[in-house]
Amino acid sequence: MAATLAYDGFAPLDASAIKDIRIDNTGSDDCAYWLAFYRNPAAPARLADRIVYEVRDAGGGTLLSDRPPTVAPERFLATGKVRGGQSDRVEYQWTILRGQVVAAGAPADTIDLRLFEAGTNTLLDTRALRLTANVIANVSINLAGAEVSSPHTHTMNFGTLETGESKSVQVQVRSNQRFRLDVVSTHGGRMRQAPPFDSWWVDYTASLGERTLHFPDSIGPFDSTTVNGLSMPFRVTIGDVSNKRAGVYRDEITITIAPAA
Repeated sequence: MAATLAYDGFAPLDASAIKDIRIDNTGSDDCAYWLAFYRNPAAPARLADRIVYEVRDAGGGTLLSDRPPTVAPERFLATGKVRGGQSDRVEYQWTILRGQVVAAGAPADTIDLRLFEAGTNTLLDTRALRLTANVIANVSINLAGAEVSSPHTHTMNFGTLETGESKSVQVQVRSNQRFRLDVVSTHGGRMRQAPPFDSWWVDYTASLGERTLHFPDSIGPFDSTTVNGLSMPFRVTIGDVSNKRAGVYRDEITITIAPAA
């Protein structure tokens, strides 16, 4: 038996799903049963010793019991009766707690399902239930104070250019894998006028965090971030504007997040 659940450690809510288990009575007599979950240790339960998860009943009660030899546990997923030759379905809630940043993959854990005859502790059947999380790769970059229409775009408007004038914006990164930041400039670190006056330019310097950039540039690698991400300032400082032709000077800088070895 198996169950899977997609998981994103940066999501604001727990990942949770309702799953069900079918109980078949292959005999002719009615059967009252207890269904229990076993794991050692029962808490904290982890997928691949990394991701904490919970298994609960419809009322929110925890279901996992420490795994003894054969005796019935203190808690059950369900108690019920299934008629001879019929089937029954019982539901459980599987939850992976939010805020656990791990690398993309499929971490798993196996727990035991044990079916007892109600009231007698007689073990009727056992099954292994494999729980697997589908952890997606998640890398994102945003600019603090970016334009409302696009969280990935920010305009630094210097107005009338002055030598040494500086502006900055916070670059916010989240990633569950190692990454680097690649930075390119349309005009190679110069603000130019539009044609036919594009032979006129103003130099500037740019830095990301503590690193002065030389376009094109790449910084890193960085380890995966925490759930709060990584924030670093991107700063632009205007060079000498003396003896420059009047007009509008522009450049476009692109910062790209990419996986790193």
